[in-house]
Amino acid sequence: SRDVSVIAVRILPCDTEPCVLVRGKTVRVELEFLALNHVGAEISEIRGSSGHGIPVLRFPEGGICARLTPSCPIEKKKFYRLCYSPKVNENTRPVSRGQA
Repeated sequence: SRDVSVIAVRILPCDTEPCVLVRGKTVRVELEFLALNHVGAEISEIRGSSGHGIPVLRFPEGGICARLTPSCPIEKKKFYRLCYSPKVNENTRPVSRGQA
């Protein structure tokens, strides 16, 4: 991302390597990041750029600010933790180890 540098990503539960997500089940996603820029607008989605995992994580009403510590606004050179518990979409396509 041009606005943040991700420090850590955790997906819970994740009892195996690679982590196995089950369609229709709820998971907990925790992201820790350093803000590289001030982000003043309400954010409703996060786009991944690694080529692995979920390319877009969309947030319901309240957006990212309702799940962010410390809360919005996102200020340059501050560390943040985002916690979100989405349900894995029933339409998510399976990814085998060789595709990840």
